[in-house]
Amino acid sequence: MLFYKLLAPLSALFGLVAANTITFVSLDENDRTIFSKHKTQCTNGDLGLCSGVSLTDIAPVNVPGLAQVDVELPAGWEGNFYSVPGGTPDRTGMLAEIRSQGFENGSYYDVSAIENPNDYIGVKQFWPAHDPNAEVSGCIQFPCPYTYYHPDDPQTKRATWSDKFYCTLGNADLSKNPHLAQWHMVYDHEKDKWAPLSVSNPAVHLIAVSGLPAATHDTAADLATATSTAVADETGAIDKTASAHRTLVTLIKKQTTAPTLPAN
Repeated sequence: MLFYKLLAPLSALFGLVAANTITFVSLDENDRTIFSKHKTQCTNGDLGLCSGVSLTDIAPVNVPGLAQVDVELPAGWEGNFYSVPGGTPDRTGMLAEIRSQGFENGSYYDVSAIENPNDYIGVKQFWPAHDPNAEVSGCIQFPCPYTYYHPDDPQTKRATWSDKFYCTLGNADLSKNPHLAQWHMVYDHEKDKWAPLSVSNPAVHLIAVSGLPAATHDTAADLATATSTAVADETGAIDKTASAHRTLVTLIKKQTTAPTLPAN
């Protein structure tokens, strides 16, 4: 996988210390541009936590297909990021939202579908690195239970004190790039924690893919059937996304070792 870095650090542009890094990880071959929107103004309700840093502009960043790009954020920045296919006009997509170094210096984050719930090719999952207790927001395939869909959804994740985050983009073709399975973060209810895709409990992993209850899938055949059904419900037809799901199921069956956690 290619690796790129944003060459102009925010500290040089604004005279600020860039205390946070978000690594955008492209899971497919499509080029994208990352846009951001910062908090528009400080209010009394911010309890003194908002400042000029919160309102800092961050320039658009290009993310080539199958590449990783680092974007630096100053401490105290608040806003969101979304992706747009390369060469197309700016338009709001699935949002990766963050409030860095907020209350008690913790950072808060989530993936929100409120503005564009039909963006299935942009932001996918968002989580902090170097935090073994961190939660993951977002979905491998939308919709799923780990994303904001309504203003009153309790989806903002508990605070993290990490200063590095990962945000995945697009849909991996695991038949071509099986190593990208390590960027599919899944929740294991038995262990009560998130980890990269593994074979330890394939039924659990379906939740991250489609949001279906793990308890209903006791066999590999049930898993494959439920996966195809979930795709049909989401798209209205079994299409390329269904093929990607079947590939994912096949890899789950064949996988013998868990991939290395990319966040460490």
